[in-house]
Amino acid sequence: MEYFFSFLKPINPKAEELGQIVQDKYYADPESALLNSRKMIEVIVNGWLEVSGLQNTYNLNDNIRVLLTEEIIDRLIATDLHYVRKNGNNAAHELFTKEAHEILPKIWSSLYNIVESYVLSYENPPIVPKYAPPTPPTAKSDGVSHDDILKIVEEQLKAKLQALESSKKTVDVNPTVTTDSQEEKNRLHDFVPQIENSNESYLYNLLSRLNESSKEAVESAELPLSSLKQYLHVERPIEKKLVQLLRQSEQKRLTLLIGSVGDGKSHILSHLQSADPELMNRYKNKIWNDATESLSPHKTAMETLFEKLIPFSDQLLTEGSDEFVLAINLGVLHKFLYDFVDSFDSGYTFTSLIGYIEQSGIFENEISAASQHEYFSMVSFSDYPMYELTKSGVESEFLMKILSKMFDQTRDNPFYLAYLEDAKQGIDSIVHRNFLLMTNINVRRNFVNLIARSLLKEKAVLSMRQFFNLIYEVMVPGNWSNISKQKIVLETLLMHGLHQKIFTSQNDSPISVMLRNEDPIAYRSEEIDQIILQINLESDVSGFVSRFDESTRQTYQLDLLDRELVTEHTQSLLRLLYLSNPREMNISQTTVESFSKYLYAYYTGQRYELKTLYEKFENALMLWFGFKKDQKKYLFDTSAKVSKRYRIAKPVSFTLDPISMSVKNEEQVVQFRNSLFIQFAVGESKQRIKLEIDYKMFSLITKIDQGYQPSKIDFDDAIRFSEFANAIRTYNSNNEEVLIYIIQTGETFVLKQELDPFSSEEKIVFSKL
Repeated sequence: MEYFFSFLKPINPKAEELGQIVQDKYYADPESALLNSRKMIEVIVNGWLEVSGLQNTYNLNDNIRVLLTEEIIDRLIATDLHYVRKNGNNAAHELFTKEAHEILPKIWSSLYNIVESYVLSYENPPIVPKYAPPTPPTAKSDGVSHDDILKIVEEQLKAKLQALESSKKTVDVNPTVTTDSQEEKNRLHDFVPQIENSNESYLYNLLSRLNESSKEAVESAELPLSSLKQYLHVERPIEKKLVQLLRQSEQKRLTLLIGSVGDGKSHILSHLQSADPELMNRYKNKIWNDATESLSPHKTAMETLFEKLIPFSDQLLTEGSDEFVLAINLGVLHKFLYDFVDSFDSGYTFTSLIGYIEQSGIFENEISAASQHEYFSMVSFSDYPMYELTKSGVESEFLMKILSKMFDQTRDNPFYLAYLEDAKQGIDSIVHRNFLLMTNINVRRNFVNLIARSLLKEKAVLSMRQFFNLIYEVMVPGNWSNISKQKIVLETLLMHGLHQKIFTSQNDSPISVMLRNEDPIAYRSEEIDQIILQINLESDVSGFVSRFDESTRQTYQLDLLDRELVTEHTQSLLRLLYLSNPREMNISQTTVESFSKYLYAYYTGQRYELKTLYEKFENALMLWFGFKKDQKKYLFDTSAKVSKRYRIAKPVSFTLDPISMSVKNEEQVVQFRNSLFIQFAVGESKQRIKLEIDYKMFSLITKIDQGYQPSKIDFDDAIRFSEFANAIRTYNSNNEEVLIYIIQTGETFVLKQELDPFSSEEKIVFSKL
């Protein structure tokens, strides 16, 4: 077959070879023709620079600019070059056959203009034939017989099969991608119905059931879990505690399971229906799981709840033997006890229940510590975050176990079986590459640590429903119906990989916003600067690629990276590196690590380990709100109107009075809140004043301790710290001395009331300090 661009062979064989591919693929595979068109002009531009004696920047866009600036090409040729370049890039993620066919005639015309201008750069240019578009292989004018057509189709199918086999070998972490076991097929179909259409994906269908809009997202405590949710179930410490309460001897008792929307109350109760039917049979018709629901059109949800709890009113508390489990949201419980009960005139009161709840401290940000009660017991999700405290920082064994169930390459994992079944059908999409990336245990651990740190920093709660929805969203691109039709090429992976969805999702859910705040692009470190220099200065990208672990390199085919791709997708690659091998970027997490260690010390009773925390807060207190001179401490009145000329302070005395939870020798702390309390003993009376410290306050105080000057915004954000300072002033009874600080000069004066030794009268003494 005679190729149109064969005349290029003497001066640029590589460009001629790519021209052949473009012509071959023009009708059979338009997307491939677009991609190879771009490669062809890159080779031509490089040759153009070489023959013109110009420096190669190794970036196609920059190289075109160089040729235009040096007037080697005119603006029309530059426009053609950019047209081919942009559409070739777009072919990686907008592969629609109809659109490709519409674009290709203009691409072919642009290639002709480019080549015609290019060959004139040589002393003895080859003869350029008259323009002609590629002829369809079925056209009779080409003299192509029926046998020739069959041969062409056969060769193209053979090439596609070979490419598919090659792709499978490259992609699979585990080369065993097929299974003939009917037992394994049956296991897969226990979780997802058999798909008749071979082009549909089992893995996508299975992941879709994690979406919060899925019918499986909301569970019922009265019914067993679905097979998928039962498989994904991992026992939590709160479940152990609940079972312990439910197994208490039979007597009259109200058991409260307190949490928030979607945190897993229904999930646990539903799981117990299957896991412990004997226990749950004991509580049949004795569980009320949705206090926002009414059983009658004539009653509100609060009236229904009131009716359910009448046996536990003060009037009937000692009568009967009712056992009842109430799963209720914390806000609904507060509204019921403090608003509805008082306003509902029924003759029933709940003083005992309210007293029990208040004693527990459930409405305070402390661990619920309800004392033993004859008729009441409780357990709260607020006391059991999804992560644990350890000596080295925060971890989440619970979330890691769930991800192991989803991404471990074992034959009892339906997600892995779905992946294998898709691989048998030759389905290889961005979802499948994301799945392979999550089979990497280090990627999973880094992902979970990101979540745990975010929850601690933001003092937030993540529900099970939100977590499963997050997994769905990072695994499946938002425009899946389009993405699924694409061939997997490196550009697609860099644009739509889960590392991008984790850090750049536009979802407004709390967890998505928190993860956006952890985007490594927003950080700076010496290592990141070195990486960026390496990208910009080295023409060979192999040094940068070597920073990724082997599994990530294989899954994303990073060995195919060239300098232009690295330059165009630098941010994406940095996010991928942070997810797969964060030590290469060395982003400091010192503040959150320090805070988590103080939390661990607080909840395990290691008071000595809290010494530096107290010293840090004492120093910040004096730097921000006070003045210290010769071991004497003064505090300004933070509630008074601030003058631009001076500030007034009074002397205070206080001592550090460390508090903590009871001593525990635990490697992991699973029951805790995401804040702690420090305590000072103030004044002569040693009045004890506590201050709650969360991560945001700790972060600010740490900066102040290191010399940071707080702003007005900082003052508003740390209002509790300001109130703490004023409380210290209030409980100091010394009103006989005042310190005046002159802001402009930095001078300090003391105004004292002293007894005159030569008379019985007191006098005012004014002196410079």
